[in-house]
Amino acid sequence: MRYGSGSGSEDPRNDSDSQYFQRGPNQSVDAADSDEEDFGRTLLDSSGDVRDIYSSLLESESESIEPETPEDRERLEWQTMLASVLDGDVLKSEKTRIAVALATSGEEQDKYNHNLWLCIRAKIMGTDEEEERKRVEDLRLRTVDPVINEVLTFCARDLESGDDPGAIALQQVNEVLRHLDIVHTLYPTLKALQLDKPVVAEPDFQAHRDALITWSTIFTSLRRQINVLRKWTGSETLDVTAPVTNADSPLGARYTFGDNGPVADGTTFLERAMKEESIQMTFAKGFMTTVYSLIGASRDAQVNLANLLRKMNLPSFERELVPLISFPTQLALASLRVRLDYAQKLKEPAIMIIDQMIDDLKLNIGIACTLKRQYEAFLSPDPGGNWNLPPCINDNYDTVVLDALSFFFKLIHWKLKSGAKDIYFKETDLIESQWPTFNDVALTVPGGASVVAEQLWYVEPDSEPLVSHSAGSALTNKLMARVTNFFEAQLHLPASQRPTSGQRKRLGPSVNGYARTASQQDMDGEQMISWYSKILDSVRLRYRKLQRFVR
Repeated sequence: MRYGSGSGSEDPRNDSDSQYFQRGPNQSVDAADSDEEDFGRTLLDSSGDVRDIYSSLLESESESIEPETPEDRERLEWQTMLASVLDGDVLKSEKTRIAVALATSGEEQDKYNHNLWLCIRAKIMGTDEEEERKRVEDLRLRTVDPVINEVLTFCARDLESGDDPGAIALQQVNEVLRHLDIVHTLYPTLKALQLDKPVVAEPDFQAHRDALITWSTIFTSLRRQINVLRKWTGSETLDVTAPVTNADSPLGARYTFGDNGPVADGTTFLERAMKEESIQMTFAKGFMTTVYSLIGASRDAQVNLANLLRKMNLPSFERELVPLISFPTQLALASLRVRLDYAQKLKEPAIMIIDQMIDDLKLNIGIACTLKRQYEAFLSPDPGGNWNLPPCINDNYDTVVLDALSFFFKLIHWKLKSGAKDIYFKETDLIESQWPTFNDVALTVPGGASVVAEQLWYVEPDSEPLVSHSAGSALTNKLMARVTNFFEAQLHLPASQRPTSGQRKRLGPSVNGYARTASQQDMDGEQMISWYSKILDSVRLRYRKLQRFVR
């Protein structure tokens, strides 16, 4: 027993033989120090909890040992302090002290911010701080609770009394939100309002408040976009084919100056849009991007907030969404009709005009298909029945797109029939370059896949394959017939009659895309063999490419 009573001779420390022990050659270690080092090493190497071991050891010693000398008492105090640190008492007390200090500092900072806000408000109002404090407290007592209750119990009234229920509801919603803004001005921060009125932090109040703000924002934005479109087109009904005759100044309109000031020249919005810039740039403008995002936000709000909007008796966005959704498709349809009507009036146009018509028609068909897919995405119904808009697209939309596609094939055939050098042996390359347009129509418009198949591969039973050029023949059949006719014509060319001197100056039929002079028709046997070999190679190449495309 370390602190037991007895003579000094019983103390091992008084035994001269046990004072030292040899740990190695010429290395002596104090026995007491060795005990403490071994004890500390055991604690550090132990896989258990150091604090639990040391605390249990100290508790067992303190229960049965009473220090008798000051040195023993001091040693026990140090052990107690070490156990306290290991048990976390010191750390816990420090954490508590720091937390209290931070809380006190935060409260002081909040108080300072509140006083600063109050001083600024008093300065703006032209009063002193104390007077402004009393005024704010009086306003809080009289307005905060009624406004909170107004938000929680809001319900639109008298919507049937006017021709525009949306405008009536918007006025009532904006009035409630204005009252809520006044309440917010009575507090330096939203957190201060929530601390004073805990109901403001509750989910029910926040849901009502957010629903009112969302409905007001979306409804106002929809009305603003409709007004911009009316001014843009010069038509109250957003008719892009109606001539501009009103006195207002629509965007992009042209005027002549008369006796009473500027007068609109009567052109339609469609004509101005097609003359001033391409239809693709018109749809790529930020305005159309804004409209699409706004329609998506309207759908999300009407679907996700359906129960709250129904509880508040707020009207849906259907009345504003229908003209916005139908306007892009209406403009695309009108533009496609104009392009198609112009193209159908042409007879045997030049290759440059054909190329321009192909590019214009391809662009308009692509825009029409893109808008059709967006339209279908907008009108896809909600499973809960909260989004059911009426049809917003013209009944002839698909028919016009298919007619444009059929004429597009006709333009391609005109270009292939022109005999230009750069496409003479690249018929399949030209057709494959238009494949994205064919695929777009086939996947978007009902019946588009059938039109593509009929125009490319289908041959009517009455038409003769590989020979006939009737309207019932498919494009690939016409190309194969052209290859056959070309082959037959080139077979008789070397055996033709010797040309006259005047004929030698003219260009003869082309081979492999290069013109051949008439003087080159005088051939010997080897030249004729070479000639026939080239003809067979070129025909075989063209025919294989056509066969591969058909498959």
